[in-house]
Amino acid sequence: MPKSWVIAWPETPQAPTSPPEAEAQRVSVVAPAKVSVSALEKTRTKRTPDGLPVHSFRTLLKALSTLSKSRVQPRFASSETFDKISQLTPLQDKALDLLGLRP
Repeated sequence: MPKSWVIAWPETPQAPTSPPEAEAQRVSVVAPAKVSVSALEKTRTKRTPDGLPVHSFRTLLKALSTLSKSRVQPRFASSETFDKISQLTPLQDKALDLLGLRP
């Protein structure tokens, strides 16, 4: 009678999704951190879950640097000055939301 074999792969542990969870699961402070599934997906697609392009700190600052506020003085004597803010890109809008800032 032929023998049958069952091969069972061990379950791969899930990578932590928050810094406190990662800290609790860490065996050693010098051990390399596990890469999360969402981080691997961002690396593969170069996009965030929102569909925005992934940026480094430098490129994010460059994208935010195009945001401007201009003071406008109409030529009419009865008109008051007002501030005009440039239209936000989706990336700028998301960054300002995450920072809790609104122009």
